[in-house]
Amino acid sequence: MQERKKPQNASHNNDDLSRWNQIAREYDTHITQGDFFRTKLLDPAMHELLHDVSRKTILDAGCGQGYLAHALSERGARVEAIDGAETLIALAREHYGENELLRFSVHNLMNALPFPEQAFDIAVANMVLMDLDPVAPVLREIARVTKPDGVFIFSILHPLFANGTLRKGLREYLTRALPFYALSRYATPYKKEWRIPGTTHTTNVYSRSLEYYARELAASGFAIADVREPVFSQQEVEKESGAMRLLAEIPMFLIVRAIKTHER
Repeated sequence: MQERKKPQNASHNNDDLSRWNQIAREYDTHITQGDFFRTKLLDPAMHELLHDVSRKTILDAGCGQGYLAHALSERGARVEAIDGAETLIALAREHYGENELLRFSVHNLMNALPFPEQAFDIAVANMVLMDLDPVAPVLREIARVTKPDGVFIFSILHPLFANGTLRKGLREYLTRALPFYALSRYATPYKKEWRIPGTTHTTNVYSRSLEYYARELAASGFAIADVREPVFSQQEVEKESGAMRLLAEIPMFLIVRAIKTHER
């Protein structure tokens, strides 16, 4: 049986959880009123990669205020949804309740998961891994509770989008060209402040390269099966501002589908 180890650096994530509890109700309002980019770009890609979830057991690791967990239970999955922010879990229960297909519980992902080995057909981490550091122990725990040949799907802010700064120089003004992303840091992981629309305080985001995630997935026993970088079609944004039109070329989100291939 695989030994369950508590991550060595878990204590420093108390600040991250405190920030999420602080903005939980503002974040919930942002989601429930309709997060345009999630609705149009992220969620369709996530559901497409999940395929048929009916009668599947799913772990929603870092479920936030519960919208995805609820959607999956509505599609017939049995969902265990966990998050370290108590206020977010309280909001999830308030919005969606609990039943035989959906259960919410408070659990810090920096600690060993409270589930037996190979408990889930599918694990999901929707816009979560970028909020956690270190991420390697989290991936190992997700692998532990995922069945062989089971699926792990995660989404993050695309590193290109998260690391770049929107710029528009004189040439772009004079020629009415699109703005562009200025990028000066990518390969070296680092922490940055991030403000979610509609919130009054920042959260911590940990920027990492695509290679970093690929390497850590492989080390945890996952093989990448599919990758999505959803963007708007040119037709959808042709009458929008330059920043919006840029999102037909620059992906805001990265979604990865991985398969558990072996035991570590």
